[in-house]
Amino acid sequence: MLNVETISLTGKELKWCYNHAHSIVDYWGGEKSLGSGTYGHNKVDGNLVGVKCELGMTRWLQRYFDDDEIKSNFKSFDDSGKRGDICCHGKIIEVKGLRPWQWSHHRVKEPTTYRRMVPPTQLKKYVKNNAIVVWVTSTGNTLNKFVEIKGWNYAYEVQNKGKLVQTICSNMWLKNDKDMRDMKSLVVNLKS
Repeated sequence: MLNVETISLTGKELKWCYNHAHSIVDYWGGEKSLGSGTYGHNKVDGNLVGVKCELGMTRWLQRYFDDDEIKSNFKSFDDSGKRGDICCHGKIIEVKGLRPWQWSHHRVKEPTTYRRMVPPTQLKKYVKNNAIVVWVTSTGNTLNKFVEIKGWNYAYEVQNKGKLVQTICSNMWLKNDKDMRDMKSLVVNLKS
């Protein structure tokens, strides 16, 4: 069983996340637009999950690295020119955030969860950038302050070991839990 890291966001951070999620939705044309994502929607609660996960990951990195070694690219609304959600020690980190039920929810047909999935177009970019993918969960509201960091993988591992599946869009799915790396090993990797 992998060690799950839990980050508790402050009230001020939750307010920032909520405002930032609203700003993202507005930037991409409001909730009735298709927005910026691969998934074909642009909702505040979905963006809030992502922002909370990205900020939680940044807070986790701050335990091990100085602030000047961490660049939080997710604070920009426009994805086109950025290199990863976060850069740390010169390495690109892509944060894949899900709601807790999406990580553990079981359905009758495969895949049984949405965990460890990356759309192929994103994955291609991640592999090209030699990115690290971190798997994180949080809720789409500000009532829950917790962010859970489940583990990580190199993007090429998702590409090489993944299985193409169809959920709300096409995804490469790293099916086996045993293929996910423990967070303890990420610090060593980032410092090397």
